[in-house]
Amino acid sequence: MRKPATLITGANGAMGHGLITTLHKKNYRNIVSLDLNQLDDSINNYCTEEIIGNIVDVVLIDQLNDEYEFDDIYHLAA
Repeated sequence: MRKPATLITGANGAMGHGLITTLHKKNYRNIVSLDLNQLDDSINNYCTEEIIGNIVDVVLIDQLNDEYEFDDIYHLAA
């Protein structure tokens, strides 16, 4: 059974940081971040899982879809 979650791509940018902080304050659970670079420690604790990877990696996206049922997807990657 897939786990419900919220996916944020481009999570390490300024907008991603702000969004993760806001969702955390609103008690969102199971936030999954996806970015090319590792998240700052100040924001990493708010995420259930941090994925370092590329949004155009089809295999990675398929793996995420197999594991999670995304209720929301915030696409902030450029």
